[in-house]
Amino acid sequence: MMGAPAFADLDRDGDLDILAANWVGAAAVGFGADRRARDRILWNNGTSFEPMELPGVPGESLSTLIMDINGDGHDDILIGDDGFHSDKVYLNTGHHSYKLLRKSDGVLPYLGQATMSLDSGDFDNDGEMEVYLSQITQAKSSERQDYCSPEMKLLHGETADCETMLLDRSKLFAATNPLLPNCMTMQDPQMRAICGMYAHIRRAGLSGASYDCGQFPAGWPVMRRLCEALLPTQILPPAEIADDNARHDPLGYRADRSLLLSKTENGAFVDLSTQTHSDRPGWSWNAKFTDLDQDGWQDIFVATGYIPLPPYASNAFYRNTGTGTFSHMSSEYGLADAIPTTSYVLMDYDRDGDVDVIRAPSTAGVIVHRNDRPDGQGLWIRLRDEVGNTSGVGSRITIETEAGTQVRIIKTSGGFVSFDPIQAHFGLGPEPSVARVTVDWPDGAQSTMASPVQGNREFVFTRR
Repeated sequence: MMGAPAFADLDRDGDLDILAANWVGAAAVGFGADRRARDRILWNNGTSFEPMELPGVPGESLSTLIMDINGDGHDDILIGDDGFHSDKVYLNTGHHSYKLLRKSDGVLPYLGQATMSLDSGDFDNDGEMEVYLSQITQAKSSERQDYCSPEMKLLHGETADCETMLLDRSKLFAATNPLLPNCMTMQDPQMRAICGMYAHIRRAGLSGASYDCGQFPAGWPVMRRLCEALLPTQILPPAEIADDNARHDPLGYRADRSLLLSKTENGAFVDLSTQTHSDRPGWSWNAKFTDLDQDGWQDIFVATGYIPLPPYASNAFYRNTGTGTFSHMSSEYGLADAIPTTSYVLMDYDRDGDVDVIRAPSTAGVIVHRNDRPDGQGLWIRLRDEVGNTSGVGSRITIETEAGTQVRIIKTSGGFVSFDPIQAHFGLGPEPSVARVTVDWPDGAQSTMASPVQGNREFVFTRR
């Protein structure tokens, strides 16, 4: 199954290719690397797609990011995997060829152990893209919240109903122990059924026997196919993994924090997560750069929470102070609650010029955070390209104001199970307008508009 797709013109021929980063669920039952999870590029030749398998130990891919990591002008690939220490970076060497970045190359210090999300952004406005990698971490204790908050009581009714639901959900993973399932401890009949279903799936995966998959009734074909897909039929033996690692010199990992990787003058990246106070948002999922307060500095918003493991940390809004650090300000900006959330979309749904957040919680309906308190105006820039790919994916947009310059890359990658509108957003802070807009297109051409562009609007830039 394609767990983390991405789209980019990787060979610069004018059309979008597909990065198919795959997930087969082996992590859910404690397996090792599964051959079926190998990642692929689907090269777009105009009338069809030609698949190309990527090298390295396959993992459970949850996020992909396409960016030029080594500054050679070619789009490279970062893939975040869950559970197998197998995060990878593929360097684009041209002519439909990629090679694995090695630890000995000295470009990256490490990646994640259980990576959930990758994103790029220029948090210090120096024109170079940083990488934020979110993974499973312990949240700082001061940032924990009570799940059965007033908001959740409105959804569940009485407090007791909320507490009962929380108890059942938090016990679910333990109750589905494949060796000794204990599903009858669940109070909710629906939760008991879910528990039994996943106990069968995990036992089939653990034993390698298909008997448990046959226990699903005829009306549950999807769950039977999922059970059969998790049978350990194509697991790489340890010797093969060791041989692959010996040949490719993997990057290694950090497991104790999320990462903020910033490029130094010599082209190597360093981890600034601890010194910028963006290292421990909690059990993290979707995490992206965005200027929510529109002060001209990109913030980071992290969706957090894993149902079986309360207490839950609040979703983390790391507000960029503009001085090289972040401040955790979820409560101050109305984004603090303990409702576990895996993903969200950033968009201006009410068309007032700022960025709103639309969340997809694990235990509730859609939650919309309308942005009503930005510090400055915003500008959205959308590209139309009649020469290359129509949305200008891969283009670099630079704006100039009295306060300085800002850069965004148009991309359709990054994050966790979500896509934002294909356009760039800039916060202008105290500036009412932009003096100059420059677009560097993927084919190397450049377009410039020197006339002032007013803020709080969407500007469409067309190349013919």
